[in-house]
Amino acid sequence: MKRTALSVALLLCLVVFAATAGGCQLVAQKATEGALETATGGAVKVNGDSVTIKGENGEATVSNETKIPADFPASVPLRDDGSVQAVITTKVDGGTAYMANIKFKVPQAELLTWYKSEFEKAGWKIVSTVTTGEGGMITAEKDGLSVSIVTGAESSEGFTSAITMQVSPKAK
Repeated sequence: MKRTALSVALLLCLVVFAATAGGCQLVAQKATEGALETATGGAVKVNGDSVTIKGENGEATVSNETKIPADFPASVPLRDDGSVQAVITTKVDGGTAYMANIKFKVPQAELLTWYKSEFEKAGWKIVSTVTTGEGGMITAEKDGLSVSIVTGAESSEGFTSAITMQVSPKAK
């Protein structure tokens, strides 16, 4: 892929949600595939609620899947009281990277405290902790993986906070 992973991921998120909003699904699917192939230089496949781009440096799949994938690393702590909103899976050199957006009905500070505690209990090395107002960010590393969790405010359907969790092979 010739574009940065973040740009492609954001573009894919927008396209997936736009393509599933209605209209002529096959026409939207083919138009989406063509636009993304032009933008990324990779082979694109739209399949229902997901988009996969295969390029020279890897493969990325974006979907509005509301479950953590079965192959998500078991060593990464996950709260069981969240509502998964979207998951992006990217095949990269050295493994698989994941990005998940999850909403919660607890304050951001509680999420940060819980994740920091769970990482430490599980033997993860806390690389950085940043606190900003009510929220913040935690980065931890273990067994060749790097995890970053960023909290944010959320005010829909009774939710009060959200996290974006990124899990990826640790840079060498």
